[in-house]
Amino acid sequence: MRGAIGVQGRKSEKKCSDKEKALWQKKAEEQAAEIRRLKAEAGRAEKGLAQWGRIVDAILAQMALSHGAEVGENAFEIVLPTVRVFENGRDYKVTTTVAPDEKNYIIRVEKRE
Repeated sequence: MRGAIGVQGRKSEKKCSDKEKALWQKKAEEQAAEIRRLKAEAGRAEKGLAQWGRIVDAILAQMALSHGAEVGENAFEIVLPTVRVFENGRDYKVTTTVAPDEKNYIIRVEKRE
């Protein structure tokens, strides 16, 4: 009798194991689908950021040239009337100082290498 119960127990354990495997397989497939979705979303976001970066490059270059910067410089300074300024920590290093007359900000924009 004991042997028969033990055998039944093992068969029962094997069935549970198969059920668990199926459950884990289903979860793995769901996770793989989620990863594919996130990668696609990240790809779209990256393309959007790249396009935004090109727009920022063009705007900054135009500002620099219109304020007397020379083509080929890695950094330039722009003096503008007092404005609200933020720091962008991604592609550009933006530093600001107040001009001695305290009526202008000096904004230094450096392209990160």
